[in-house]
Amino acid sequence: MKWLLTSIRPLLLFCLNGAVFAYAMFQGGFVSWFLFYGVLAISLVSFSVMAFPIRGVKVERIVERDILRAGETLQVTLQVRFAFWNPFAYLQIEEQLPKALQKFREKKKSAFYFFSWRRSLSFSYSLEAMPRGEHRFEKVTVFVGDMFGFFEKRISLSLPETVLVYPSFEPLEHWAVHSTRESGGSVPLSQSFEEELSLAGVRNYVPGDRLMSIDWKQTARHDRLMTKEFEAEHEQEAFLVFYQSEAPKHEAFERSIELAASFIDHFAKRKLPLGLAVAQHGDYVMPSAKQEHYGQLLHYFAKIQAPEVINAKSLSLAKRRQHSLYLFVTTSINGGITQEISELMSHKNHVVICFIQSEQTVAKRESEQIYAWRSQGIRVYCFTDERQFATLTKRG
Repeated sequence: MKWLLTSIRPLLLFCLNGAVFAYAMFQGGFVSWFLFYGVLAISLVSFSVMAFPIRGVKVERIVERDILRAGETLQVTLQVRFAFWNPFAYLQIEEQLPKALQKFREKKKSAFYFFSWRRSLSFSYSLEAMPRGEHRFEKVTVFVGDMFGFFEKRISLSLPETVLVYPSFEPLEHWAVHSTRESGGSVPLSQSFEEELSLAGVRNYVPGDRLMSIDWKQTARHDRLMTKEFEAEHEQEAFLVFYQSEAPKHEAFERSIELAASFIDHFAKRKLPLGLAVAQHGDYVMPSAKQEHYGQLLHYFAKIQAPEVINAKSLSLAKRRQHSLYLFVTTSINGGITQEISELMSHKNHVVICFIQSEQTVAKRESEQIYAWRSQGIRVYCFTDERQFATLTKRG
């Protein structure tokens, strides 16, 4: 049907010119012939649209920045250039957005130009609050036509462009945790986490030790005063364990990504070796303190997506490294994560758990598991609000 309409349109335009010519011949006069020559000139321009090769059109996409952080704005400019002349009465440029950016579909990323016979045209648009991910821009479509709508052409040009959007992350100083110390107030997560990094163990109390260094839980167990010992240097290896044993809600999953990226940023600034283990894919990366290594970790979290069904794979972390720090970031504390942590603790590893949940209260089953971890001396941070942590357990 489309080819039939395409074939009829030139015939209709020819009939229109014939009718106007017949009118001028029988009516005569200046007005009649002026009308004929005016329609003839417009018709010739319309025919030139059909004859003009649109494949000579060149389109260029200019991206202001191809690396962003989630929430930032992407600025894009599209430029159209013609080799010689632009005879088209109207021209439309339309960007074909990636699937992950379909939320911007209601804001049409296109521009119309009427009677603009310039050889070069351009327009810019912006995408605000870019989501995390690796976004591949592929095609730009150009539509051209005459003023009557008899002739229309389109061409889709392949312009591959990749924009990498890293997850949003904040310094750990911006994440607050409730202090379990005598002061009782809230402290930055960085301060609490640095204590976890530097804690070496406990020993018998010696007169002169600070009261704040007394480990009251170990004191109750051993029936004598026990004091915490701290390392002067951070010598132990650290692993960031991203563990998803159940399909998480979108909000909780994105928060877990943001928290994981914040820890990567924390280690990178201090040049501390950090490894990565992901139960979702069974991936395992050895610790390193190189800057490109931290960039690769952020790149990994920029691309990772939450599947509808998760088959968490056993990481067997205890068999890989011992006497290391394992920092778990998870949206679920059910399933195989309990076995992984039990094996790590049996091999004298240091475990810290960050539990990101979408609900404001912790379920009964999860509370029981947290209590069990507490009895093993594991510190658990529960994340229930967008910017705040609550310390549920204190390292024993």
